[in-house]
This record gives sequence, C-alpha cells and structure tokens, in this order.
Amino acid sequence: MLVKTDTFNDTTDEPNETFTLSGTLTSNGAPYSDSGIATIIDNDTPTITVGDPANNGIGDITVPEGDDAIFGVNLTGVAVGGTLTLTMAQSGVNPATEGTDYKVTTFQYSLDNGTTGTTPRKARRSRSTRATARCW
Repeated sequence: MLVKTDTFNDTTDEPNETFTLSGTLTSNGAPYSDSGIATIIDNDTPTITVGDPANNGIGDITVPEGDDAIFGVNLTGVAVGGTLTLTMAQSGVNPATEGTDYKVTTFQYSLDNGTTGTTPRKARRSRSTRATARCW
C-alpha cells in the first residue's frame, strides 16, 4: 500500500518541516502500531533589492541637491522573525560626505508608502549608519 499527500510549494524561506503518518493495525485482537516521518525540504531563497522605489528597488536613484533621497527596498520570501539591516555609507569615485552632502541622523523608513516615517530604534552612528528591523 502507498499513501500519498500533497505538499505545498510556498515562497517563504523557512526551516525544513516535518509531519508524521501513523498507523495502527489490529490483528487477532492485538494492536500493532508504527509511524513514519516526512521531512519537507525548503527550496525558497529570500531576496532583497535596494534602489529605485518606482521599480521595486531595482536600479540606482538620482537626487537633486536639497531633495530627499528615497530608496525602495523590496523583500520577498522572508521568514517570520527575520531581520533586515540597512546600512548607509559613502561610495563611488566621488563619494558624498556625511553631514555635508547627506544627513544620516534623519534616516527613516516607511512601511506605508511614505505616509509615516519611522526612525529605526537601533540606529548606530559610525562611519556607516546601520539600522535593524524585524520582519513580520
């Protein structure tokens, strides 16, 4: 006899998961039991793109002096309880200077398309600025 059940292919990164099939056979008045464990091997990889908010975080952005620099961050397949660390730092051949060209002390993120800006609780100021947020 074969017993078959479907498993579902989701898009969330998660640990491997298990479930059990148990059976009890009664023969000649006596019960005989056994069980088998199935392990579902996760095949999902989370992704992150950072860049143009109009393009799901893909591609770099350009900002006129004096305007807000707004990056789009797109996450897929993130496990519940995962963490996102955002780091702002100088880059390129002619790097912008923190405090003169951009201000990391006003580093904020929005989860409602820019309606509300939130300053990360764990922002640390150093040569680069990092912030960590929990995913839910």
